[in-house]
Amino acid sequence: EHTHWGMAIGNLKDLTIKLANPAYASMHGYSVEELHGIKADCLYAPESRANLPYYVECLHKDGRHSFECVRLRKDGSAFPAIVDIAIVDGVDGQTTIIVSVKDITARKQAERQLRDLYAHLQTVREEEKASIAREIHDDLGGTLTALKMESYRLAEKLPADEKAAPLLEHIETMAKLID
Repeated sequence: EHTHWGMAIGNLKDLTIKLANPAYASMHGYSVEELHGIKADCLYAPESRANLPYYVECLHKDGRHSFECVRLRKDGSAFPAIVDIAIVDGVDGQTTIIVSVKDITARKQAERQLRDLYAHLQTVREEEKASIAREIHDDLGGTLTALKMESYRLAEKLPADEKAAPLLEHIETMAKLID
């Protein structure tokens, strides 16, 4: 009765709840008394209820099964949970199941926040890359243009004789490299 996990004992044949602790009742929005005799499948959201046959099959095969699912409260609201079910043979010959349920809403919210943060960081990283690339392109482009203009100015200042011919060829090669 004092555990923070919701605990319930039920009948495996008809999946009805025989006994539940206050944490189980509280997380589902019921009183402990209201849960007695209720069919456990009505505490699963439709998307998780569709998997119940598989969960029961695993339970029969292994004697226990743990899974993540979406549970329903009495008011119809849903919450994510981890469920652990085990089969226990009762002294009365009845096969009983013990179910523990943990509401993982806070964990799911933290996971969602981490995913959102990661996506935001990726966006910022891509924007920063683009900004750096633009800055490099603009800065380098301006510097190369100025360098080409200076090389042509230098070529204009050289005399047009045979001594300057190798230098003019070298300046022309530099201009092509700058392009």
